Formats: sequence, structure tokens, C-alpha cells
Amino acid sequence: MVDNQERYNPIYFTERSVCPVCAGRNGIEFYRSPLDEEPIRGFIASHYETQGTVDWNKLAGTDYVLRECQTCFLIYQVNVPLDAMLYDIYCVMVAPGPLAQLEKQRLTLENFNQIASELETLFQLTGKHPSDVTFLDYGFGHGRWARVARGMGATVFGIEHGEDKEREAAQLGIAIVSDAEIDAMRFDIVHTEQVFEHLVNPGRDFKRLARITDHVFKVAVPRPGDIRQLVQRHGMTNQSPLAKYVGGARLTMDDESYNAIFPLEHLNAYSDRTIEYLASQTDMELISRARRCAPRVDLSTARSAVRSGKRILSPLYRKAASDQGYYILKPRASA
Repeated sequence: MVDNQERYNPIYFTERSVCPVCAGRNGIEFYRSPLDEEPIRGFIASHYETQGTVDWNKLAGTDYVLRECQTCFLIYQVNVPLDAMLYDIYCVMVAPGPLAQLEKQRLTLENFNQIASELETLFQLTGKHPSDVTFLDYGFGHGRWARVARGMGATVFGIEHGEDKEREAAQLGIAIVSDAEIDAMRFDIVHTEQVFEHLVNPGRDFKRLARITDHVFKVAVPRPGDIRQLVQRHGMTNQSPLAKYVGGARLTMDDESYNAIFPLEHLNAYSDRTIEYLASQTDMELISRARRCAPRVDLSTARSAVRSGKRILSPLYRKAASDQGYYILKPRASA
């Protein structure tokens, strides 16, 4: 153990003693519990019970601690996994077989159309022909977004770890590049979907990605809601929202908020103020907080034409409710 303040197993975890976005030291702790004791144990166990195996010996001796930074308002887990533990989380606790099957099930026409419609909007913001767009999928996963971007004509690169992901990407005509390689590259669109909540050093990674963005930088993360107030008033849940969803339950807004601070994986929860802070530090401009899709025009009937016309004439982006977890940024124009 390291000191009298933090309790963690240094073989598998390390402490983030400052805010991982702004390096502030004024974070306020609002929750603490051992990872292997209730309610956190139940939260973890219910999440992975259908996915893989949890080695509780590796979690023993480490506290789950939440702080809220008073400078950038990031909510973050203090004790975070080291590389060996990260491998265990994403390759054992989340077993490759069930995950691959889930991703295959998600490859539906409905999902394709949803992704294509959203990407159409992002492509339009570049002002370029789709075949001239360079697209970085930071967090390639199993390629649901990257394969659609390539199908729309873009030159697509991905960031991901593991030889299996590289093989899968190669089969789709997508090049997996390293973190070191992207520092010397430029991209019209930098795309991150459910990635930044997982990062150990999100402030550093945001700055790196902002530097290589020519037109559009998309960040989509879980919606945090009023998670600090929720935890302080009602305590921590002992059931994963994923387990509830798989069991057929309809998720509430509170469930979504608990999901934003899921132990071990969702290490960071972002509010609008956090993203605004990051934008101000990287010379980026936040242009939308709404996941809006480009209108898909069907002129087969007069009624459809009227409906489509109204949608086209309406603003592409409308003001959304705060802290929805979706952000589109662009480089700020030079003076």
C-alpha cells in the first residue's frame, strides 16, 4: 500500500493523485468502497457474469474511489488498472468469444443506417468529397463505425490493440496504426465512440487527437447526469445497468448515470464543462452537443417530400439538453 490516504494493490493498480484532465489537485472525494466488498462487488459481479471471469484476488486490497475536480469538473476514479490488469479486464473478464458474438449481432440494417446517417453529417462538416476524407477511428473495436466510413468512400485508419483486431481490420481494408504513428498524420475526422471514459490519461490523449484534427473531432461518452448527487443521496448501486438491460429491464436515467462511473472500465465521467475546458485548452470549438443525423430524403411521395423539406430547412444542430455525452468539435479558426 502506498500511503495513509489511498489503498490499492500496486501490482495491478496505480493512483491518479491529480485530475487526469487538468492536473488539478482540488478534487473532492464523494465515494469510497473496496472493490471486493458490497455494493461494488455486486456491481462488478453482475456486469461480468455473462461475459467472462473475475479474479477477485486481483481486486482485493484496492478501493474504488470517486472524486470530482473543482477546476474542470471531471468525475474520475482515483485508483486505476495498470497494463496487466487492463489486459485481464478486456481479455478475460470480457471474454473475446461473447464480445465478438455481440458485435456480430449488432451488424443490423438498422444499425448500419443509423451510423451512416450520423457519419453523413460529420462528412458534410468537412466540406470535402467523401473519397477525399481521411477518417481515424480511435478505438476501432470490431469496426462497426469504421466499416461504414470506408463504405462511404473515406480512407480509414484505426487505433486498436491485438493481432486479432489487426486481422479483422485488414479484412475490411482498414489500416491499424500505432499511437506513435498518428502523431505524424493528419485526419479530416477523428472519431471516438465510447472511448474517452476508458482512458487512463484522457487529458493527454484529447490534446494529441485535437492536434491531428483538420475538420471534425467527435467525442461520445456515457451520459453522467447528476451522478455525484445521486450517489450522495441514494448510495451506490449493486447491480450493473448492463445486467438489468440484458435481463429485459428498461434503463432509467439513474441507471445511465451509474453506468458512467462503472468500476474498472469507466474511469472518467465528463460533463459539458469538462469538454468545454478541454476545448479551451486545445484551441478547439465545440459546435454541437446533439447526436443529430443528416436528413435522409425520400421523394417517392409528395407527403414525404414536404416532410423532408421541413427537415432540411430546419437547423442542422439544435440545442440539446445538457450533459448528454455527445460532442462535435472543430479547430478554432485562426484570427
